[in-house]
Amino acid sequence: ARVQGGVRTTAVPVSRLVTVTDRIAMLKIDVAGSDMRVLRGALPAMGNRTIDNVVLQLYPPEQWTKTGRASLEEGAHTIKHAMTAGYEVRLMASSPVSKHPSWTTDHPDPAPIRDALGIRYYMLAEYEVRVLIRATEQCKCGTYLWFVKS
Repeated sequence: ARVQGGVRTTAVPVSRLVTVTDRIAMLKIDVAGSDMRVLRGALPAMGNRTIDNVVLQLYPPEQWTKTGRASLEEGAHTIKHAMTAGYEVRLMASSPVSKHPSWTTDHPDPAPIRDALGIRYYMLAEYEVRVLIRATEQCKCGTYLWFVKS
C-alpha cells in the first residue's frame, strides 16, 4: 500500500480481482506507461467475459518502452486480442488524439456515434489500431479507449 495525495492505494493484479468476484462491471486502467501490461493481464478475464467494460488511458508507445513494458507491435497485438475476445473498441470523441492531424488525415469528417447516455465515440476497426497508436506517438498525447463487451 502507498499513500498518494492523502489517499491510501493498493495495487492489485486484475487476476486477483477476478478471484474475488464473478463479474466486473467497469475496470479503469490509468497506469502511465504500464497500460499495455495491465491490459494484457486483464485479457484472461476479458476472454472469459468476466469484465463488461474497460476504460483504458492509452499513453504513447514511448511511455511503454520507457518502462520496458511493451513495443508498439505488442501494444497493437494486445488491443487486437481484446477485440477477438469479443470486445468493441471505442475511441472516446473527447480524446486529444481524435482531433490531431495524424488521426484526422486518415479519418476525414468522422461523425462520432452518440450512445443513449450521450457519450460520443468512434468505433475502431482492427486495421485502425496501429494507426491510432502511431497517432498517439505523433501527438505525444494520451487518449481514452473504451472496451465494451459485445
